[in-house]
Amino acid sequence: MRADGSLAAARAAARAADPPGRIGRMPASALPPGSPERTTGSAAAAWPAGPAGAAGTAGTAAAAWPAGPAGAAASAGTAGAAQAQPASPAERAAGLVVGVLGGTGDQGRGLAVRLALAGNAVIIGSRDTGRAESAAASLRLPHLVTGRSNADAASAADVVIAAVPWEGHGTLLASLAEQLAGKIVIDCVNPIGFDQRGAYPLPVAQGSAAQQAADLLPGSTVVGAFHHVSAVLLLDPGVASIDLDVLVLGDDRAATDLVQALAERIPGVRGVYAGRLRNCGQVEAITANLVSINRRYKAHAGLRITDI
Repeated sequence: MRADGSLAAARAAARAADPPGRIGRMPASALPPGSPERTTGSAAAAWPAGPAGAAGTAGTAAAAWPAGPAGAAASAGTAGAAQAQPASPAERAAGLVVGVLGGTGDQGRGLAVRLALAGNAVIIGSRDTGRAESAAASLRLPHLVTGRSNADAASAADVVIAAVPWEGHGTLLASLAEQLAGKIVIDCVNPIGFDQRGAYPLPVAQGSAAQQAADLLPGSTVVGAFHHVSAVLLLDPGVASIDLDVLVLGDDRAATDLVQALAERIPGVRGVYAGRLRNCGQVEAITANLVSINRRYKAHAGLRITDI
């Protein structure tokens, strides 16, 4: 598919502010069916064209970036001036082009629409380009959300969210190792199963889905995040703010800081550092407990961390 001209302009503006490879130089889901974050409805179709808060033009995606390379406040005629401070994680997050692998599912579309409403350009990826284009069109933010193949989304984005079903997680990521090299990959997949007694965590040889991703993507920086965000709430246009802490796990401080800032672009959400990637197993597994809570109380529960 040929990239939308407006999106290409947004991406070019963002990359002019933060040259490709900067993120890459950092050292190196969709939830299973029946999870609390899934919904069988088509809530995204209810988003009005150009909803309040959406960036009306493609240029808005990069508007939060200070002028000049790498976010520095550069301007003509300032040669010899003291070098500006590096952009903050929040400033960098504002200019990111975000790819969502498996973005046609509820979790992927929910994250896509919320980040686009915050002003980020988003590329929804799918094995089927037509499905990706349809999912993007359903969100009615054509200047900021487009649909492409998973491989194209991985190549074109600055940061990539893996939101694929657990069953296809390893196969997909292994096939995209080249396209994802040098990038931050945010893994939000929860390996959980269901039987007559309800939800339960599935064993993962590497310890967690995020650790599996790290093994399969040695050239990428893997961060675990967005595990407990309800797709029902993300896709509901009537929910202006989401009362939730996103637990962010990883082994690279600059990467986890950036992902925390990206999470906080969603109103109501706070990004909270929750430890090294090796601790991601219990964060993924607690989704099974949230399933039980949500079924008992007919809710869309998430997590809040106190005293910080």
